[in-house]
Amino acid sequence: FRFLAWTLHYIQDLGQPFHTSQLLTPKYVAWEHIFHFEKLVERTTQIISNYHWMYEKYIASRLIQEMENKAEKMFLPAFESAHVIHSSSAFLIAKHISDYSNRFSYEMGEACYLFFGKKFLDPMVDVPNNPQYLNNISKYDQTSGLSKKEKKLFLEKTGKNINKVAA
Repeated sequence: FRFLAWTLHYIQDLGQPFHTSQLLTPKYVAWEHIFHFEKLVERTTQIISNYHWMYEKYIASRLIQEMENKAEKMFLPAFESAHVIHSSSAFLIAKHISDYSNRFSYEMGEACYLFFGKKFLDPMVDVPNNPQYLNNISKYDQTSGLSKKEKKLFLEKTGKNINKVAA
């Protein structure tokens, strides 16, 4: 069962934009270190990790809120309405899911940047090693830099991606 769980996790990760694209948006690049390659890579990796962790934690938190009827249902229906994909090849299913996720990774990167704000570009912010940023993550529903229309699109696109992976 452990190996089955790992396998399913890897398949699920193929539908996560932060796993299918090396760089979701140029806004995540630490351009101030352009002439210091090692520092550029280190800082850019930290920035991407910050937004990656925030995005995954937000989705998990949102799902819990939806299950407890504390938030409009945007993600749960995505699981419920998933259509099973039939294929003779696990490779083709994996490719289909990852291609789908990769196609809108730029949009999700930009939306995450606006949704969570610029503070995750700060070198002092290291979300994976300082989980304080993950506490009370639902506050981003109210403080997001997205307009109401952009936020709805962000949630719909995330839901659509969840639906594709759930298939």
